[in-house]
Amino acid sequence: GDLTIDKTDYLTKVVPGQLVTYTIVVSNYGPDTATHALVEDLFPSNLTDVKWTSKAAKGATDNEARGTDNIEDYVTLPAGSSITYKVTGTVVGGPASHKVSDYHRTLTNTATVTAPSDFTDTNLENNTATDIDTIMAAPGVRNAYFWQNTKWQKFWDGIQGNEPSQKTRPNFPGSDLLLSPYTNSARPGKALDPVTRRYGVGLLIGDYNRNGKTDRGEDTLFYTRAQALQIVDSSMHPNNRDARYILGRDLVTSWLNYLAGNSIDTPNSNDQDARDYINEGIHWLQALTPDQNRDGKGDGYLQGLTGNETSNSRTPRILARSSYWKSGISSASNLPNLYKSNTDVLYPIDAGITIHTHLDNYNNNIF
Repeated sequence: GDLTIDKTDYLTKVVPGQLVTYTIVVSNYGPDTATHALVEDLFPSNLTDVKWTSKAAKGATDNEARGTDNIEDYVTLPAGSSITYKVTGTVVGGPASHKVSDYHRTLTNTATVTAPSDFTDTNLENNTATDIDTIMAAPGVRNAYFWQNTKWQKFWDGIQGNEPSQKTRPNFPGSDLLLSPYTNSARPGKALDPVTRRYGVGLLIGDYNRNGKTDRGEDTLFYTRAQALQIVDSSMHPNNRDARYILGRDLVTSWLNYLAGNSIDTPNSNDQDARDYINEGIHWLQALTPDQNRDGKGDGYLQGLTGNETSNSRTPRILARSSYWKSGISSASNLPNLYKSNTDVLYPIDAGITIHTHLDNYNNNIF
C-alpha cells in the first residue's frame, strides 16, 4: 500500500498576529486498507490558539471530528480513501521591543502519517509534508505624524504596488497593510463594517486575527480610510476640543503599527501591555459614541467626522476636563443621556488620559 500526506497554507509570508489556515490531506493509494494509521502534527511554539476539524471521504473512518492543539489521530484508511484536516492558528510575535527587527524568522510546520505495523508502505518519502513561511520582520513602531504623511499613507490605502520605494528596507512595511500578508480578509483590502454589514476600505480596530470581520469575543471599531485619515491627522480634527479625537488618533496609530507586524504584547501575560490599552481605548469610545447598530455598544462615530453617519446633536463631544477623561467610567449609568444605552460595553474603563498616555508611549517607542 501507499499512504501519503500533503500540507499547505497557500502562503509564503506571514506577519505576527496573522491567522493562518492549513489544509492537510492524508490518503491511501491502496491496494490494502490501513487500520490504525497515525496522523500527527505537532505544531510549533510560534503558532498559538490552534484549532482543527477533519472530514473523511470515500470510506475513511475513525478520525476525530475536531480538536485543539496538536493532531494525534489514529484512523482507518481503505484503498482510495482520504481525510482532510483544516487547521487554524495565530502567528506569534516576539516581545514588544518596538525596535526594528532586520532578520527574518520562519513558521515551519510538519505533518506525518505513520502506517500500522501490519501495513507495508511501499513509498515512505511521501509520508511527511512540511510547510515553511517567512515571518516578516517587524519594522518598528511609528508615530501618528508618519502614518498621516501623504507619502507614507500609501502603505495603507488598499492599493497594491504603489508603496514608496522604502518598502524594501527593514524599517518599513514590505507592502500595503490592508492586503496580504498583513491582513487576510475574505475581501482583500476591505473589512466588514459591523454597522452597515458591508465591506469597505478601512481599519477594523480590534480585529486581532486580521480576517476582516468581527468574530465572537472581539470588540471592534470600523473607520473608513477617509475617517481614519481624518482621525490620525490632528490638523483635520474639528475645532471643538473633543477628547475622543485624541484617543481615536492613538487607536488608529497603534492599529497601523500592529498591522505592520509590531508586537503589542509583553512576555509577561500579567503586564498591562499595548493590547490591553487598545482594548481599553475601544471600550472607552464604545461607551461615549452613538450605538448605530443597536447592540448596546457605541460604534466610534465622532462629532464632525466625515461620512455624516450621525448628526452632531446625536454624538455630543466629550471634553478633556470631563470625569470620563480624568477618572474613568464605572458604568453606563454615569454616561451622558444619549450614551446611557451603551450598557453592553465592558465596564469599568480606565480614564481616557491614562489610555492616551500608554498608547502614546507605545507609538513613540517608550512603552
